[in-house]
Amino acid sequence: LYGEVGKRADVERYYNNKEEVLAVRQAVKDAVKNGDRERAKEIRQDEKARLSIAGAFASIDRAISNLRAQRKRLLANENISDDKRDKMVERVEGLIERQITRANRLYNERVKGK
Repeated sequence: LYGEVGKRADVERYYNNKEEVLAVRQAVKDAVKNGDRERAKEIRQDEKARLSIAGAFASIDRAISNLRAQRKRLLANENISDDKRDKMVERVEGLIERQITRANRLYNERVKGK
């Protein structure tokens, strides 16, 4: 049970971090789009750490989406035995957890300095 609570907390932390990081990147894009170069420059200076990992977070998020789609296809595939399907789904879930851990570690190192 404790492991499940920890995993849930990691997932929640990932989504909070992702939202924060990608919102900063979007704020820069919006400032540039609106012609407010000074605001864009200010955000870039104030949020260097978050902006430095925005690309990685976007890439990790795409990988997680692809893995979830793969898991969904596996669960829907009736041509695979239950045992084999369970093992394959477990493997994909492990890969998702690794991506989440990678993103959280990156955030902690760059943003929080841990």
